[in-house]
Amino acid sequence: MKIPLRIDPIRISLRDQSKGLKINHQTFVFHHEGENALKFQDCYDLGAKLRTFRDVYKCTHKATKTERSVKILGRETIDRETFLGKLAILKKMDHPNLVHVFESFEDGSNYYVVTESMAHDSLYDAISTKREAGVAFGKPHVAQILLTLLECLNYCHSHNVIHGNIQPKNILVPTGMGFDKLLVVNFFDSSVSLEKRRSSGARAGDSSDDDSTDGTSAGMGRTSKRKTRFAAPEAGADGGTHTKSDIWSCGVIGYHLLTGKYPFEKPSDSRKPISRKAWKGMDPEAQEFLRELLAFRPSDRPPASEAYDADWLALAKSVEAKVDSAMQDEVMKSLSKFSKKDKLQQAVSAYIATHLLAKIDKEKWDEIYRHSDRNSDGVISKKELLDGFAKAGIRIPRNEMDELFVRLDMDGNGVIDYSEFLAMQGDLVCQRDKLRAAFDAFDTDGNGYIEKEDLQVIFQSPGEKVISKSTAKAMLKSADQDGDGKLSFEEFVVMMGNH
Repeated sequence: MKIPLRIDPIRISLRDQSKGLKINHQTFVFHHEGENALKFQDCYDLGAKLRTFRDVYKCTHKATKTERSVKILGRETIDRETFLGKLAILKKMDHPNLVHVFESFEDGSNYYVVTESMAHDSLYDAISTKREAGVAFGKPHVAQILLTLLECLNYCHSHNVIHGNIQPKNILVPTGMGFDKLLVVNFFDSSVSLEKRRSSGARAGDSSDDDSTDGTSAGMGRTSKRKTRFAAPEAGADGGTHTKSDIWSCGVIGYHLLTGKYPFEKPSDSRKPISRKAWKGMDPEAQEFLRELLAFRPSDRPPASEAYDADWLALAKSVEAKVDSAMQDEVMKSLSKFSKKDKLQQAVSAYIATHLLAKIDKEKWDEIYRHSDRNSDGVISKKELLDGFAKAGIRIPRNEMDELFVRLDMDGNGVIDYSEFLAMQGDLVCQRDKLRAAFDAFDTDGNGYIEKEDLQVIFQSPGEKVISKSTAKAMLKSADQDGDGKLSFEEFVVMMGNH
């Protein structure tokens, strides 16, 4: 029988001068611009072009020797305002199955967007391989692919972002991993944010409920892309798409995976009802599910949150079976320990989580994160966290839970985001090689110490006030063992608890 653990009460000092400092996965995603700014060539070695994408290349981060990818856009191909708008969409995405951006650059000729490695086969490649072998995708694989896609889209749509170009070539299958580890990419080319439209007076929900198919209705974004077989009827060659357009695309992918065909002969045929012949021979349950996704009127299609709960996808919902109870206990204890860390410790953990973890490092933690996210909206709420503690046998009184959650919610948005969750796993982020790389990043002038001026630089996030010298000094004080006003690497390691 599991013995419940009792966690010491959390004490939050009102005198903590850095208390109001918000830290999230965007805090350390810098855009380098200006004459004296770092250049892409200073930080990366450019590699070969990726065949799947027209303007994406392999690159190697010089400091850490890790492989990443970079999208290079000529300044003549996109205006700066559009570039920064698209970059803002990409930066806000924080989900296990969505491509993560590290940083960006601009010079006199190009814009550069550096992301996690996209050097993987696409779902299109997987389809082609199976077709050549004369093998079809079985129901379990198709259900897992659609489940993962819908989970991603539920997160995107709840954050007012439309992908706008869901198709097999924009879905990567990381080497050696299952379809639950799919990586949805190419947000930069096609994604649309609904926030500006809504802030200008559109009603919440317009993006999902409008029936217009001309691409100009309230709550709809506009893209510029060639119409593909996976594009919804309302998405023309010049754009016009909303959240239900992404749902249609999932329906076409599901149909294609199950049958090897498309529900219509050519893209323009998507404006016509799908023929009865197209459904002939398909499993009745699969047919019922896909008919809903492929409803002609956007308002007749389910939102991602409802489609995700479809009975036909139940076969793929096996994440819980993968989660070991001992691992769940370990994670919850890590969260409790993390809540006692100060802002500088949290910031370092956040930097490591967002910049220095490979996909293989995060694999088992992804499963725990999904397990804790009971409603699959891509974040962990206070109630979901409390339930997780309860299942791990950790008792936390409700009044103390409020204080605990404040400390864990580093950016104060009311939920635990994916990168916040990773930052809280001490054994994951506090490896000495990762601490060395983090120290070098925080030591912005490269003099071998972290000083208050370094913290003012590292926390200089766009749209945020630079932290004051007194706040930076206070952040250093608790870890500064010899009282010289700066941190050596060994003091830094001790601060992070890696004795």
